[in-house]
Amino acid sequence: MTAINNAANDKETATTLWVCWEPPGAELAEGCTVLSFLSPADEMALCESHTGEVIPARSIVPEIRDEARDLYVSLVARMGVAGAGGGLRAALGKGRKTSPWWYHGVSFKDSESDPALNWIMQVLVTKSVAAEIGARNIVLSGAEGPVAETLGGCFSVRELNTRGGALPVLLRATLARLRYLLVNTWQWLKVRFFVPRHTPQADVVFQGFWGVSVRPGANAEEVQDVFFKSLPEELEQKGLGTAWAVWYAPVKEPTQRCPLGAARPLGRMIFLQHYIGLWDIVKGALDTSAYRTFRRFSVDPAFRAVFVHGNIDLYPLFARELAQRFADQSLAFCTLIETATRRAMRAIRPAVALSFLELYPVSKAFYAGTKAGSPETSTAAMQHASYSSEKTFMALHPAIEHRGEPDGYASPRPEYFFAMGELGRDIFMGNGYLNENVLLTGSARYDHITSEPPARKAREGRPLRVLIACTLNTPLNIEMAEAAAIAAEGLEGLELLIRDHPDVRIESHPGFERLRDAFTISSGTLDEDLVSTDLVLFSYSTVAEEAFIQGVPVWQWAPLGVN
Repeated sequence: MTAINNAANDKETATTLWVCWEPPGAELAEGCTVLSFLSPADEMALCESHTGEVIPARSIVPEIRDEARDLYVSLVARMGVAGAGGGLRAALGKGRKTSPWWYHGVSFKDSESDPALNWIMQVLVTKSVAAEIGARNIVLSGAEGPVAETLGGCFSVRELNTRGGALPVLLRATLARLRYLLVNTWQWLKVRFFVPRHTPQADVVFQGFWGVSVRPGANAEEVQDVFFKSLPEELEQKGLGTAWAVWYAPVKEPTQRCPLGAARPLGRMIFLQHYIGLWDIVKGALDTSAYRTFRRFSVDPAFRAVFVHGNIDLYPLFARELAQRFADQSLAFCTLIETATRRAMRAIRPAVALSFLELYPVSKAFYAGTKAGSPETSTAAMQHASYSSEKTFMALHPAIEHRGEPDGYASPRPEYFFAMGELGRDIFMGNGYLNENVLLTGSARYDHITSEPPARKAREGRPLRVLIACTLNTPLNIEMAEAAAIAAEGLEGLELLIRDHPDVRIESHPGFERLRDAFTISSGTLDEDLVSTDLVLFSYSTVAEEAFIQGVPVWQWAPLGVN
């Protein structure tokens, strides 16, 4: 009997795959196969202690990247036109020129903040490894709830420490709508009572966000534009009138006594809050029609069929984000920008309206508002940062999204793109743009960068310096920093320097506490860091491109998810 039980246990072990995002501890079956999505330190520890095979997911992900990306982009495009009555986006856009679907986070395909593409990769990697070893049973340690639910549809799954626990969708959405109402009302009041309304005659209008992309310069006579830099002034020198259509949304108050700048810059600022009323804000906070439409489609068999891929139902990977962004303030905020832009452009009627955020939802609202208010105005976008082909929020399905087939609700988009390089140009053209509409110009944001390397600091008397360039993705920053700390352990004459992303501080993440002693946090400028750096370690960052152009070696930490 003991022999029979041992044989049964051995057979179960052989047909069971353990998939770990967290160390499984004492629960781990001896000799079993483990697929590891663990952090570098935890994976090393598991490899040293476990008697069975440990397969790093990092070694499998490259094999399924293209499949996962294409599936994700196609699925998001198709879900917009799936379901009864012409599809979801048509139902949302009924009676409107632009469907609110284009302001939804899922349609944006922002794989930096929406985990769906990463989860698709995890599901496909798990399926691939399970098929290779013939596993019918899966034990998940530390999986996200949607991943566990999806895999549960095609395997016998046992869950350990499944992650979830977010606030209920409607509670989070209600709090978000309340914040939207309070913040936008406060900003509207500040603009209405403290800023004169200007309607300058302009040939070119630049999109901006006061306090974020546009702010007061070094003196009261200047405007600092983080993205367009000197382009407005250069156009002025050529006899073209320029102005900014700005949304007042400061991250923190400028230091001037007048919080919105001085007289001369204000004369070229079109504050969009002047073109909306209080009722526009309140109406957006109260409108739940989009959420109710989504709830109807979420039980429509034709809509749900889009999510089926082979024997996997991928709907759980999208369900929460779909519901959350329909229920919260996301659509209302972009609709507010569209309304204000339409009214402003009707008054100004510029020749060109130029954005720096390509296909972000707020820019789609800018294009839609511009075309509704001034159809003769040409719209354009200047590429604001470097992209890889896996930066999916640049992707438009050429037929369904670019041309708007079959319902006529094409994505609001610029008519022209100013691309930074050949890769950027090729990405835009792959979205359905014609060659003559994509101009290889570079970006005003990076005009200051040259291929002439700056004078570098000699290494005499200083350690070898490795600069870790952080991104908006803090968990990825932690993973990269941990790997660097492990690699540097025991090496003398080596300094690890971390450069925070302007909008995110890695030291505020609790996971950094255990790494703090291994790193110095940079407080200098990027130029200062680059002239004293011997190697840049990055996952994705334009800092690395600047370093490369200036002759500094760069290494990539390839992420487990979106590259």
